[in-house]
Amino acid sequence: MKLIRLEASNIKRLKAVAIETNGRPVMILGGKNGQGKTSVLDSIEYALGGKPDVTQPIRQGEDKARVVVETEDLVVTRVFTAGGSRLEVQGKAGELRHVIKSPQALLDKLVGKLAFDPLAFSRMDAKAQVETLKSLVGVDFSKLDEERRKAYDERTSINREIKALRAQADGMPNHPDAPVEEVSVSELAEELERRMEQNRTNEEKRRKVTVAAQEEQRLRHSVADIEREIEELRKRLDTEKERLAEAAKKHESWKKLADGLEDAKPEEIRDQLRNAEGVNAKVRENQKRLSILSQVERKEAEAQLYNDRIAAIDAEKSETLAKANFPVNGLAFDENGVTFGGIPFAQCSSAEQLRVSVAMGLSLHRDLKLLLIRDGSLLDADSLRMVEEMAKAADATIMIERVGEGAECSVIIEDGEVKEVRKEVVL
Repeated sequence: MKLIRLEASNIKRLKAVAIETNGRPVMILGGKNGQGKTSVLDSIEYALGGKPDVTQPIRQGEDKARVVVETEDLVVTRVFTAGGSRLEVQGKAGELRHVIKSPQALLDKLVGKLAFDPLAFSRMDAKAQVETLKSLVGVDFSKLDEERRKAYDERTSINREIKALRAQADGMPNHPDAPVEEVSVSELAEELERRMEQNRTNEEKRRKVTVAAQEEQRLRHSVADIEREIEELRKRLDTEKERLAEAAKKHESWKKLADGLEDAKPEEIRDQLRNAEGVNAKVRENQKRLSILSQVERKEAEAQLYNDRIAAIDAEKSETLAKANFPVNGLAFDENGVTFGGIPFAQCSSAEQLRVSVAMGLSLHRDLKLLLIRDGSLLDADSLRMVEEMAKAADATIMIERVGEGAECSVIIEDGEVKEVRKEVVL
């Protein structure tokens, strides 16, 4: 439905105005400041929305005010008095009209956010723009955003722990020359005792060699003495020779055994014992560092789980946005705000912002295709032409308030009344 006609009397600064759109997609209300242009737009909102933005919408000095808004299918009449307002909505079927029950409920369904002003949207903060766009395309990421926020916070916390653990590990000494396991001092002591016992045994055996050698020498001297007395001591000599033979055999046996002996090296064990505590300290420090690095690996794996979940959430949101029916190709939003063509909305050109805002307004008003643009003086000629083209394409009516009486103005308002209606305008 499009706007066909507006009648308003005694609304704020208005005395009485009657405006017909005559099928024009854009109606520009011109005039000086304070003449009633804003009151014209307000009267439409008051009639359809029923909630004036002022305590008293009636012109000062008057008892009541009246607004009639006629569309292709409806005639809406609202009368304001000091006690409130009265609403009547009539349906049109050819020349016949019928009164509609529950009129405000019908208007609320048709109008929705009638007061949507494209320029007002462009002035919203990023969060409000996103919420408006979400409402328009019917996308609600509140649960996913909350889940993503929690995952992001958990990942951030874990990454802080990883950073602290890495810093702790980096600040700890590392000993590449240290063994993996600590040195056993008790085992080293046992080994030292074993080797010392072996050396004591060897020394005893060597002592026996020396003793045997001494005994042999002594017996040799004895033999020499006995030989001088051989005749007298033959019996003794024979006995001594036998003993000599036995001693020689024993000597040879011990000598062969002694020649094959190999001394242990206790100095090596003593060195290891002296260095054992230092080595073990290095081992413990390495083990502690490895424990920290193991924690880092576990935390990194845990952080990766949150990375994967965040990526999955972002992918789900991207898929949802890809399926959403946006009013303009290239329009989207993320956690930072609305984007157009991949560029933040605030960084888009004025023309791009206006185009997006008007398209959103038209999408919000699919049933009653009517937009009210305030501060129309901010729009240059190119912007006005673009708005007109979009209104034509959408088969909508856009009413624009603009200071001045330029050739682009359709209606001139002066002192609360229509001063001039122009059949031809130049945008």
